[in-house]
Amino acid sequence: MFFMKKIALLLLTIIFLTACDTKSPDTNSNAKNSNALTKEFLKTDSSKEQEYNAAIKTYNEFLSGEADAINKDNNDTFDINTVLDDKSGLDHINYAIFDLTGDGIPELLTFSGQYYIYSYQNGSVVFWLAAGNNLHGPVDFLENGAIFCTLNTTGIFYRYMTFDSDGNLSEINFASPPASDNGVEYPYYFNNKEVSENEWADLTKEYFSLAKKIVSIAWQPY
Repeated sequence: MFFMKKIALLLLTIIFLTACDTKSPDTNSNAKNSNALTKEFLKTDSSKEQEYNAAIKTYNEFLSGEADAINKDNNDTFDINTVLDDKSGLDHINYAIFDLTGDGIPELLTFSGQYYIYSYQNGSVVFWLAAGNNLHGPVDFLENGAIFCTLNTTGIFYRYMTFDSDGNLSEINFASPPASDNGVEYPYYFNNKEVSENEWADLTKEYFSLAKKIVSIAWQPY
């Protein structure tokens, strides 16, 4: 019985990581409106550096359909229609900005059933990744720029994600037994490796401390 529970928990860990995995959007987007006018979805800020406001202006061009995003992995391009077509049952998408790298230049986030993350680089909008939202738990943005995901099923699964300035993802994942274990002994995992409860507590202490420092993001409907 314990062996079967252990296998089930490991399989759920794999499913959780796959759910929040990186994904490239479909590049076969609808044609852009050539007569589109740039709408001020995001506000510039005169108190910020020139690079900040250049990023905001470029994000507005993308959101208005005037500019494409470039996939950092293969240089494919797509426009906002691709995101609008990926609403996964939602009647609209949301967008926001958040500094994931700590360089003072915010990244653009869109939510359309999953999170799309973009950066401003060399005058262009660069697509970094799409992270699935079928986590059935909170996806928190933290003060240090990290993203913290939680999934609570037959175990509690966590994913701590950070990005460097080039959009490269680093992550730590860990899992603990469910809140009610019904007397069944479940294992603990850290980075897909089974560890003792004490080891798990030591290894995860820093991440749980960081995860308490949540930033409230001003999501706007598109």
